[in-house]
This record gives sequence, structure tokens and C-alpha cells, in this order.
Amino acid sequence: MVPGYRLDADPEVAYIGFHVPFAFTTRDGTVRVFYIGWYKHVWREGEPDMEQTRSDVWCIESHDNGETWENRQMILRGYNGGINGAIETASGDIVLPLERLVTDPGRYVSACAVSSDGGRTWTLGEAIDLGGHGDHAGAIEPCVVELQDHRVWMLIRTTKGQFWSAFSNDTGLTWSESGPSQIRSPSAPCHITRLSSGRLVLVWNNTMDTTKGRDALSVALSEDDGKTWTEPIVCATAKPGITHIK
Repeated sequence: MVPGYRLDADPEVAYIGFHVPFAFTTRDGTVRVFYIGWYKHVWREGEPDMEQTRSDVWCIESHDNGETWENRQMILRGYNGGINGAIETASGDIVLPLERLVTDPGRYVSACAVSSDGGRTWTLGEAIDLGGHGDHAGAIEPCVVELQDHRVWMLIRTTKGQFWSAFSNDTGLTWSESGPSQIRSPSAPCHITRLSSGRLVLVWNNTMDTTKGRDALSVALSEDDGKTWTEPIVCATAKPGITHIK
């Protein structure tokens, strides 16, 4: 993933693999790669075995367009199943949305890791906990975008047939309001970002009226920061016999 750089940095665990890399460039030209160091995923009698279940989130950075790498850091120790983007806010904060596995009962919660000093240090913010119990229960695979009023908007994968929506006034450290969104979806993540035109673009599995699966991706645009959306257009479909678009 990053030639000439060792990723197996944690002396506590011998990672089996490194997954879900996301490359992200901030306005100062720094390239950061967020990735998962995966070890094991073990559930016993309906609960995760946190002695063995590890999938840590790491970050490394380059100041010369990937020629050399430095400042490898663990952002989250525990279990995270996927990385779904990152943003740099107007104030310069770096915001990385994350899921993490918690226990009693076993489920996922969503939060943001936030850096206000150019990636030198990170703070894990308040978690959004939707309850539930199970391997894919709770608040999963969040993504974020900064709105024009500088709030951070998070959309969260759930098993409720729609995304959960949450808003933060402090770049993802705390959440002032959250609740079900009007965007219907199966248990699958979405991705949202802002285009150079100022519009928001959302990509997701808009399949609740058809297969309720992950076999088709749709795209929609918003000119009012997510209050309304254009009619979704299917942009990709899976081949027959394929259940997931990757």
C-alpha cells in the first residue's frame, strides 16, 4: 500500500492484514492514508471476545506526494470494520468518522476522531449509540460532510431501513441532535461529499422498493445542504449472481 514503509507497528498484536485504505489530502498538501490493521473477529455466546477481536485504525502521512512516509499513529485501538472517508473543515480540523465495537451487549457505535493540530494528536468524540445486539447491529460505517453553516452532518448505516442522521456544532466532538433521516436504505453504507459547484452528492443503495440489497448504486444531488434531493439515478448495477457492488 505504501512502498518502503512498514505498517506492522503494534507490538501487542501480529496483524493478519491491512485493509480499507483511504487516501486524503489536506489543503496544506499533506497526504494521509487511513487504514485498518486487522487481527481477528471473534464472537462467543453472542458477545465479542475483546481479548482477541482487534481491527485498529491507523494513519500515516506524506509531505512529498507519497515518496516518503512518516508519523504513523494509531487513531483507534479496538475493532473497526471499515473507513468511510474523512474531511477537513473550514476551520482546519481533520474529521475521521469511525465505527467501534462495544460490549454488553455487543454492538457498534459511531463517533469521529478529530485533530485540530494538523494530525499531530487526535481526540475521539462522543459516540452515537443506537442500541441493538449483534455482529452488524447498532450505528455502523458513518460518513460526514461539513454543511454551509459549518455544522458537521453524519449519516450512519443502520438495520432500520434508513440512515440515521446526526449534527455537530463542534466538528464531530459532540452531537446536538440525531434521529432517523428520510433517506431509505438497506443495511449498507453511503458516501456523501461536496462538489466544487457547492452541491452535495450522495451515493447509496437505493433499493428498499426493489431488492433491499446492495446490488445497485444510486446517486442524487442536493442544492440546499441535504434538505431536498434530486430524483435518484441508478449509476451501477451488479452482474447476475453478484449480490454486492464493490
